[in-house]
Amino acid sequence: MARPQAFDTDDLIRDATIVFWEKGYRSTTIRDLETATGIAESSIYHAFGGKHRLFEAVLDRYRGRSRQFLRRMEDHKSALEGLRFYVMGIAQALSADASGRGCLFTNTAIELAAHDEQIREELRQVYADTRAAFGRVITRGQQAGEITRRMNPEYLSRFLQQSMEGLRVLAKSKPDPGL
Repeated sequence: MARPQAFDTDDLIRDATIVFWEKGYRSTTIRDLETATGIAESSIYHAFGGKHRLFEAVLDRYRGRSRQFLRRMEDHKSALEGLRFYVMGIAQALSADASGRGCLFTNTAIELAAHDEQIREELRQVYADTRAAFGRVITRGQQAGEITRRMNPEYLSRFLQQSMEGLRVLAKSKPDPGL
């Protein structure tokens, strides 16, 4: 008979997120995860099947947070206000990030996307979700006359997403805030 799990999976994912975010996937060891979570290696493997699956759970949780933020952008009555909310929210979070952790998705894309097909596919979906949300807001803004109709909403969505991703990468170098 299997013993009942003696820890909270949500707490484990929360604590593991911090470690992966600070150290990256490759530099994070099972020992690091044991230390941060207080959970034995055997229990981590039993619950998740290994470090990679735990990392996938971390990314899934982070994706949920990302989706909530996108929904908050879409919930603004004004499309421009929604886009401003998103851009300013990201900019403020990055500038307040004294640890230099940046965005977990961006960090993961830089570290793993070229070498891990499963992670690459997950990130593609994350970025597609973001572009789709931008597209809905931009289209609504065009219909309301807030945003010019001369620009293709798909191109604007891609431009905005890529600009935000560039901002996230730039923020990792902690540039002078006046730039």
